Amino acid sequence: MNIAYRSKVMNVISKTQAEAKHIAFLDSFVNYVTAKVAYPTQKIIQLRNEVINYLNTSNKNRETQIKEVAKLARRELNFHNDTNDELMFLVEKSGVFIFEKAIGEEIDAYSLWTKQERPYIILGNLKQSAVRRNFDIAHELGHLLLHYLVEFTSLDKKEHKEIENEANQFTSAFLLPEESFLTDMQTVARITNPDAYMDLKQKWKTSLQV
Repeated sequence: MNIAYRSKVMNVISKTQAEAKHIAFLDSFVNYVTAKVAYPTQKIIQLRNEVINYLNTSNKNRETQIKEVAKLARRELNFHNDTNDELMFLVEKSGVFIFEKAIGEEIDAYSLWTKQERPYIILGNLKQSAVRRNFDIAHELGHLLLHYLVEFTSLDKKEHKEIENEANQFTSAFLLPEESFLTDMQTVARITNPDAYMDLKQKWKTSLQV
């Protein structure tokens, strides 16, 4: 019910059931390898709770809320203001379990919280580009923080599109923090020439399209 797909298509019940089985297998594996490991409360849970509290008490519009959540996430996960280096490492370090598997051409990635409060991001194995992978991770992090306990399988097409748009807004604000990126944009000499953005692509580890 709570699997959030980064996908071009609506959730298919049979696909959701298959992936739920896969997650159950992964979760039992993680339980086994962490059974004798003691670690502090996952930072991602603390961050998610902060986000829920903020969203429940803020009277700002949704777009502003999402920008604030992205800013909070970068700060709490110890990202530097001017880079996305070690993005996957920092997200995993916060307590998110990231795996890769073959999930088909129509689905880029998906994420969910288990009943035991363990967050997973599952990445498809067809993308070989690090910058596209970074987008998928940030997108799914947005779902984990903004859409906790949303029943994705019950959403209609319009609701699904709105949820995806919110995750994309989060991704934009998270990968390209506004103040730092605006400063960088001042260095672009020819704004209509895609090649002029190559240095920014290298710095922020995002695609030129982003």
